Amino acid sequence: MPARVRTALLLFLLSSTTSIAADGGTRFFWENDAVFGDSDRYYTNGMRFELWFPAGQVNATKPMSLFGSGLSGSSMPKKDHWFEFWKLNRPGCRSLVGFSFGQTMFTSSNIRTPVVSSADRNYAAHLYLGGMIYESCAGRDIYLELTIGALGPPAMGEQSQTLIHRLIGSPPPQGWDDQTPARLAVQSHLEYRRRMTDSAGWLLFGRAGSVYITAGAGIHYRVGRFEKDSSFPGTGMFHPAAPPAPVRKTESYLFLESTAFLQFMDATLREGGDGGLDRLYNENLLRILGGTGNQLENSLIWNLLVPTSNRRETQLARYHLIQQLHLHPEFIQHPGGMALAYRLLTNTGGTMASDALLWDLVKAIRPSDDSDGASFPLRAPRTVQTLTTIGFQYNMPGGLYCQIALSTGPSDFLAENGYPTWHRWGSFQVGFRF
Repeated sequence: MPARVRTALLLFLLSSTTSIAADGGTRFFWENDAVFGDSDRYYTNGMRFELWFPAGQVNATKPMSLFGSGLSGSSMPKKDHWFEFWKLNRPGCRSLVGFSFGQTMFTSSNIRTPVVSSADRNYAAHLYLGGMIYESCAGRDIYLELTIGALGPPAMGEQSQTLIHRLIGSPPPQGWDDQTPARLAVQSHLEYRRRMTDSAGWLLFGRAGSVYITAGAGIHYRVGRFEKDSSFPGTGMFHPAAPPAPVRKTESYLFLESTAFLQFMDATLREGGDGGLDRLYNENLLRILGGTGNQLENSLIWNLLVPTSNRRETQLARYHLIQQLHLHPEFIQHPGGMALAYRLLTNTGGTMASDALLWDLVKAIRPSDDSDGASFPLRAPRTVQTLTTIGFQYNMPGGLYCQIALSTGPSDFLAENGYPTWHRWGSFQVGFRF
């Protein structure tokens, strides 16, 4: 056996038998949808680096706690209240503070084409820097993270994915011109876990900010070798929690976590606005006259989506609409059709209505079922979502720990027209306590 291999193996064995390591340390996440299958779509890559420290103690008699003990104690000077809030270390509890730096990337179902369908997922990237607080006490874990960063081009998703694909020999992504516009990303993530037994527990979580607004719950189960009262592990970048606690004996176990949540907002998903409307316009531009679908309904949709700069095309489209109304007079016999026709025919193209009004009108139209002439639907977010993660956790006394997991769930938007409705990705964690 080569000397280097013997040395590495010896260090590995020593790390599993040495004395218990200090708390805190570093942790790195990498997630990619090509790990457990030939996939490169939707949530396609995530990377995250964390740095954790044991929390300080307020004083010997009245430590502060996220769970309320000492928050209103008289031993805490009022002027130091918010400063000392970060110094968590109640006796018998595990308290950590930390910093995070991460990036997530999303792509369409086909990265080889520069044209992204309005029914497909758009490209997006989120880059952020955050601060974290964590406390585990009496079978309860609470995790709070606040982040600030950027969405869109400043998040450097195109550059990151292009570099990764160049390194691994994959084709470069072509559709990043479709990504979400640049915007400030301020986000919070609160998670509460409760251990009912050493093997099973449940969690509640929520996110609020300019990127996601969600609320959900889940269950967690594990089987294998683990210390009594040890906390459940984080299961990926969307539920990171804190690093595993120091142990006296090696832990190795399988785990399952299943969650369901309501997605009230997802800023990585464009569901209309100028970009979505223009994409639908471009797709339907050549499908109206040549198709066999309902030309009247497609004409109405097209008229709604004509850019203000295309004045000549706008007039031609309205001329075609007038012809269709003559051929289908029954359409304007009901109030909705009459109002819609009036709205379109009286708009000269000089001033378009607000995006909100256009979006409402588009949703009011019922496209033809005939795929030859009917328009593609605009993408819409999936309000009720689920995520299931199975994995293996390994935690050694010497300070090293790692995790490998597979996460799967429905797409984060209502995929139609043959686009994949299910998605999965692999997740790796590795960390070291110092």
